[in-house]
Amino acid sequence: FIAYGCQSRTFRVLDTLDSEISLKLGHREWDIFTIAPINQKYGLSFAPIGLGDMLNPSGAIVATNSLISAHDGDEKGSGQDSDLPTRIKVEIWSRGSGRFLAYSSNCPSKVIVHTESEPETSNELSFDYDTKKGMLGFPLPEEKNEPHKIVIVWDTTRLLQ
Repeated sequence: FIAYGCQSRTFRVLDTLDSEISLKLGHREWDIFTIAPINQKYGLSFAPIGLGDMLNPSGAIVATNSLISAHDGDEKGSGQDSDLPTRIKVEIWSRGSGRFLAYSSNCPSKVIVHTESEPETSNELSFDYDTKKGMLGFPLPEEKNEPHKIVIVWDTTRLLQ
């Protein structure tokens, strides 16, 4: 699991089910933690957090799927593991606008957003990635009466480096 401190804006990987978060707060200080399961596959770890400027970031997430081959398993990599696809993706449906945060063990190659009513129209978003923290962030535009479909893609050749 990953814990995201909404006030402190920090990620903490919880290695076991009985992991604890130790925290010292001063008088009138506070923090709220969002806990999310980490999806692990193909040597990649990923967990969506949600809209980072909200007190309940994960409340913006409508649905998410597991890490999958970007081409449903029909495109294999040329690396040491022939079962490794050349690209991996995750799809997330989220409501609202603002800065979307996620934990990722590796930097993605691209982040794409589109709406369900116009699936052929997609926009590649600029994003930032903090290698030390594993924090991925990108801006979500205003939605149009339905959730955004976010697709995050990793190039597996970059995972092996």
